[in-house]
Amino acid sequence: MPISLLCDEHIPLSIVRGLCRRGINAVSIKKLDLLSEEDKKIIDKAKEEEKTIYTRDADFLRLHNEGFPHRGIIYNHPTKYSIGDTIKKLEVMCQTLSEEEMKGKVKFL
Repeated sequence: MPISLLCDEHIPLSIVRGLCRRGINAVSIKKLDLLSEEDKKIIDKAKEEEKTIYTRDADFLRLHNEGFPHRGIIYNHPTKYSIGDTIKKLEVMCQTLSEEEMKGKVKFL
């Protein structure tokens, strides 16, 4: 099954909307009233919603390295790609990676 995304507060809504227009199941934490929540709570919500976290926040990488369980994290540096390129690359990842492949892993965009 293709992965769906929970986008943290550092992800521009234009990326979330672009993914949705391409048929990717993506939601912003803003829509779930999780703004400014602790990262651990966001990870727990992603597990509950069966979503992979998409983030530009390196704190999620730290939590992964500390062994905090999660359903998957996709990370990219905020200045690495344009919005259009980011959407295209995420679309490919979401269509080619499975939930099982992402479980407990970090992928870099």
